[in-house]
Amino acid sequence: MDCHLDGFVKFNVDVVSHGNLDSAGIGGVCRDHNSVFLCCFAKGIGWNYALVAKTLAIRRALVIAGSMGIKKLIIESDNMLVVNLLKDAKKAPPWRIASIIEDCRIYSQAFDCILYHHSLREANSVANCLASLGTNAQ
Repeated sequence: MDCHLDGFVKFNVDVVSHGNLDSAGIGGVCRDHNSVFLCCFAKGIGWNYALVAKTLAIRRALVIAGSMGIKKLIIESDNMLVVNLLKDAKKAPPWRIASIIEDCRIYSQAFDCILYHHSLREANSVANCLASLGTNAQ
């Protein structure tokens, strides 16, 4: 896949949990190649494992971007395992996220070009704030 960065839309996603037995939220912010805000989401997902939550956040971003008709997409997450699983379809995911990863791989086919990038947590501060709002939207 030959992907030039011109015209890409970027979705930063993150997760917040208020403790091991408390609610979790996912959030994401979408911007165009000029960093202009396009959309965002914040959603409560109840209690969940961090790995599952991170994967659910990416799946939600893919669904939203697909519904917007976006064709060139960058997904940024601070979870390197999930990012690497989505970069390499040959890698088998842990059983707990296998079906969500498969969903993501299927949704990815709607895009002309899709890139998955790992980012440091500090780079996802807006997505982190949205995920925090999601914990209250249970």
